[in-house]
Amino acid sequence: MGEIFGKITQDDLMRDKNMPDLVIKLTDEEIMRITRISLDDDKEEALIFIKDTLEKKIKDLTRPHCVPVFEVTYNPRQKDKFSR
Repeated sequence: MGEIFGKITQDDLMRDKNMPDLVIKLTDEEIMRITRISLDDDKEEALIFIKDTLEKKIKDLTRPHCVPVFEVTYNPRQKDKFSR
């Protein structure tokens, strides 16, 4: 099967039973864009839409949501500011 989203294949997605069902909210503009892509049968624009819009929304929905505040705000050299 074809490769999607980099190194994840469709077979990988079919095997992953832990992947949650997702509800993706689309704006009016995104819905019109999908309709235009469908009417024009524009494969290139469809791929661009998937990469620019859907991939970002899927990543946002599937990233961990419950993390302690200190982990979210921490950056690798943060301690350097206080150790001088």
